[in-house]
Amino acid sequence: MRWGLIPLLLGASTSSAHAQTRDSLPGTTVLRLSATATRAVPPDYAVLRLGINTQDKRAADAGRANARLVSQVMAAVRHTGIPLDSISTGAYAVQANLRDRMGQVTGYTARAELSVVLHDLEQIGAVIDAALEAGATDVAPVSFAARSLDTARDSAYAAAVRDVYRRAEAVAAAAGGRVIAAVELMATERRARVPCVVCEEAVQRPDQTTVVTPGFIAVTVDIHALFRIQVP
Repeated sequence: MRWGLIPLLLGASTSSAHAQTRDSLPGTTVLRLSATATRAVPPDYAVLRLGINTQDKRAADAGRANARLVSQVMAAVRHTGIPLDSISTGAYAVQANLRDRMGQVTGYTARAELSVVLHDLEQIGAVIDAALEAGATDVAPVSFAARSLDTARDSAYAAAVRDVYRRAEAVAAAAGGRVIAAVELMATERRARVPCVVCEEAVQRPDQTTVVTPGFIAVTVDIHALFRIQVP
């Protein structure tokens, strides 16, 4: 069945209520429906962010200590097999440590950040352990990404739209009518990391190394639609 499509709107939606109300056109009514589709893909690379903090009474000394520690951490990460072009420096700052509101300086803290891109996800734990042993003081939550995520998102959009149209046809047919047109389509999208529920790697290892399981990256699409239907 071919329908006319009056405007297509993609944006945030605050309502997913299902309702039918009589329209001003005789013999027609409007139908609100929602549909959801989710697609999940395994990540194929991860980004690890490491923080290195050093303190000293003088700003210059804190900075020099930080530079030495950053070099040590980079060497340790490279020793795990990570190439140099997968390691980059990020934020860097040196700040005074204040004792109270009077502004008395008690020393200085230098902070640096390293970003490590890992294409072999089984290396994540080993890289974290090596970095901490070399002097890294902070490890941010690991970010996972997948090159196929755009394809998965497009598939979720298509599936949700097909489902909401199918439901509209079913409701209209049950009421003895037919769908005239889709008056409005609104979409919302959200992403989430789905943890690995059952993973052999998650069992504690004898060598006590850090274990990070990638799980899956899920993209969920919600379609909220308004249809005009003809009823007896």
